[in-house]
Amino acid sequence: MAHRIWYTQEANYCWRIRKGSVTQTATTSKTAMDALRAEMQYLVDLAMLGKLDQHLIDVFKENIASIKSQLNDQSLQTTDVYQRICQQLVL
Repeated sequence: MAHRIWYTQEANYCWRIRKGSVTQTATTSKTAMDALRAEMQYLVDLAMLGKLDQHLIDVFKENIASIKSQLNDQSLQTTDVYQRICQQLVL
């Protein structure tokens, strides 16, 4: 739907921040559970394709540790998703 476009070889990035966007809203147990399920499904998909390696497992752990940190920031340590993340980080 753009009226004009152009191509450049420069590395540019534009991040639009608006009130109420996903990047600006607080983490809830539901959004954290959705993110955890997506991360876990990605691991399963990689394993089924035979492409799962230690580096990708480490990335998974970093990603869910980030979700855990967001839950900590919202004082949601007693939620089911927080406990599930803790279990996954032990594996």
